[in-house]
Amino acid sequence: MRAKEYFTKGKEVEGILKVFYPQGVIIELENKTIAIADYEECARNSEAKNLYPNHLVSAKVKDYDEKNMWIILEDAKVQL
Repeated sequence: MRAKEYFTKGKEVEGILKVFYPQGVIIELENKTIAIADYEECARNSEAKNLYPNHLVSAKVKDYDEKNMWIILEDAKVQL
């Protein structure tokens, strides 16, 4: 997965909130790379009015989910 080479653990990233899944918040990063963040953590770090698709999300790369081919994010915060 080349995304792992670019999105190294600890890297600060920004992306667009795409959808809320039971597994978490799906975020599209650069080059159509898909990432996931914990919904509860995201909600705690963000204002409720910002928790909508197409809003900007800032976060940090935590790990990788090889099975689902997602980048796992932490400290996610949704902005306007």
